[in-house]
Amino acid sequence: MKLLFLSVFTFLFFYQIPLVYMEENVFKNKLNYSREILENTVNDPEQLKEKMKIYKKIDQKKAEELEKQKLKKQKKEMREKIKFYRKILEINQKLENKYNYPPESVNYQKVILINTKTQQLTAYENGKKIYSFLTSTGNNNYPTPLGRFKVVAKHPMMWSNMAEKWMPYWIDFYQNGKYGIHAFPLDVYKNELYDESFLGVRLGGGCVRLIREEAEKIYNWVNLETKIFIF
Repeated sequence: MKLLFLSVFTFLFFYQIPLVYMEENVFKNKLNYSREILENTVNDPEQLKEKMKIYKKIDQKKAEELEKQKLKKQKKEMREKIKFYRKILEINQKLENKYNYPPESVNYQKVILINTKTQQLTAYENGKKIYSFLTSTGNNNYPTPLGRFKVVAKHPMMWSNMAEKWMPYWIDFYQNGKYGIHAFPLDVYKNELYDESFLGVRLGGGCVRLIREEAEKIYNWVNLETKIFIF
């Protein structure tokens, strides 16, 4: 019994009592620190007012700077939209004059422009440039058709009986699958046949070719009825 009493006394004296004392001191220090801050604040209201004025000025400057950045961004986006619509009107006018297209009022929410001279494919959404990729259009013997088209179908992997090759990320825009936008063709075993060194070079039978990663992006981005201008 004495041994048990000594054990309990030793535990309380050496472990619990110092722990309680430490916790009490920590609490007192926190309380004193809080009281000190409160007293300093209350005792110097003028200084507090001056600090508040400075903070307000800083906040106001930040708000003004953010507003300037916002307006600058809006102006830039507006300039891009104006540039885009001017380009569309110009291309449309040329195509209407050349191919006797009737004037068309369309929703240009998503548009693809393909420049066969520069071998550049550019995708726009609401007048904002989304993608711009180097491409490979048809060669002189089998040129890519010029004109105004729209996406009529799409398939992640299309087999071409004429070319006897797989066409990944096929986007059909012309006469039941005759021409499309797609990744570089694969052989019958789905092995790669071309690499990015073929971009910017007119190849093949009139389709518009991209490297696989970029073709996938365009494939996932376009909708059926997305307008395509090739010029």
